[in-house]
Amino acid sequence: MLSASLLLSTAFASDLFNVTLLSMSSLPIISNINAKGSGYTPCNYTFNPSFIAGDEERGIKEGVLLRVAECPDDWGGKVDHIMWAPCNLTTGVCGDLVNDVVFGKDTQDPRIVYDEDTKMYHIFYYANNPPVNHGEYTVNYAQSKGNPYNSSEWVVKATLPWHRNGCVIIRDTPPHYIVYGEAPTGAMSALRVATTEDFSSFQTVNNSWLGVDSSQGEIVIEAASPPVKLSSGDYFHLYAAGTTGWVANGNYTAGYVIMDKDDPTKIIQKSKEHLIISTYPYQNGDAPFPVQRHRTIFAQSATLLPKSFANDDADYIRIWYGAADASVGTGIIRIGRY
Repeated sequence: MLSASLLLSTAFASDLFNVTLLSMSSLPIISNINAKGSGYTPCNYTFNPSFIAGDEERGIKEGVLLRVAECPDDWGGKVDHIMWAPCNLTTGVCGDLVNDVVFGKDTQDPRIVYDEDTKMYHIFYYANNPPVNHGEYTVNYAQSKGNPYNSSEWVVKATLPWHRNGCVIIRDTPPHYIVYGEAPTGAMSALRVATTEDFSSFQTVNNSWLGVDSSQGEIVIEAASPPVKLSSGDYFHLYAAGTTGWVANGNYTAGYVIMDKDDPTKIIQKSKEHLIISTYPYQNGDAPFPVQRHRTIFAQSATLLPKSFANDDADYIRIWYGAADASVGTGIIRIGRY
């Protein structure tokens, strides 16, 4: 299913890392036009996935949480909510959407990270949950030491005045770091970084961490994927970028930054061209594929693949992404050293 062709590479003399989008799925791996048994969903819109690491000892399988909408009534109904599907990290292949509502009405865009040391799942997601609410700036933070596919085993620990997201780095020792925001919007002129010692309180430590890059036609950017720790110890983060003309005529793409291993607020490399751009009909929202927004890639799931995946010293990252705000695709990013 993955195209074997090289889709896009960014390489510059001053860069430390050679970052390449190695492949993308030419067809959606989850969509309402897929056959049952092959990534089928009964919802009109199934998108914006986040990978859940499995735990064999506890019988927890790999999968993704998904934002869904326009579903049958017995699948959660029309309003946005969060469900899940089984997915294989190595192959990228996903099964059908499972009829379990993990987070209910008016929840969107999960970002989930698993801490193997504590056996704790951490999630940040948008939630419209008055009276504890901040409008578009509402982010719920929740924890689970149980089954992450079971709604009753999540405990909401905080409601934060951030913009719809939180992309966490869990460090061996605190502080832990969270990239968040969409900019420019409201009082937020750039993406921000917060820290936490124990996930009970959060402090913003950088209000101007990453702004739009007009040379790439960016008019808005958003924190997308939880950063991935590379073999160098540095961190790889995908951010989303809307380009000139967005929403009606632009693209929603993905660029990247690499964050310093000792000080993650320091960016040591940034993409000079967008790494992931709508290419295939399902990403563009062309018929017969479902669409909410044309030419949209939202890559909010990035996970390091095991070293056995390839026979070289590079890091390989599995991505899952929302396409046209309606389907799910997958791909592979290769990160090598110069």
